[in-house]
Amino acid sequence: MDIDLKEEIRKQDELLAEYLRVIEIQKGLIQEQKKMEKRALDAEKQRDDALDKAKEIRLQYYETAAELEEERGKTLNCVHRSTVTIKTPLFLPLSRSNGKRSQTAGKNRTETGRSAGASRPPQKKTGTHTAGHPSSCTGKSPGRQ
Repeated sequence: MDIDLKEEIRKQDELLAEYLRVIEIQKGLIQEQKKMEKRALDAEKQRDDALDKAKEIRLQYYETAAELEEERGKTLNCVHRSTVTIKTPLFLPLSRSNGKRSQTAGKNRTETGRSAGASRPPQKKTGTHTAGHPSSCTGKSPGRQ
């Protein structure tokens, strides 16, 4: 029986040694798991920080876009105001500018040589241009750009 008892003790020692190895492996796994959990928490924090930063940048983008749109509106308004057509002539006829009647006022149209709707003598035409009036080539009226 002594031999059976020694054999039984040896088997139990081996079994305990195996349990101790399993426990050590589990401790290592637990430590690894804790490290991984910490890394996961750090990654989540970084993700949340990145999302917050993206939100701030998006807000700045929308604010800047709104300011740009406002400035574009101001620019369009200025351009519109600068291109409004002046309704009064740039040069008033002499008869209107000093209050005196013109020399041809009161004369019959046939006496002055002008047609009923003409406001100045007929122009000489050279090719497609009107002599003395380069603005007729460009389509722009005098004094405008």
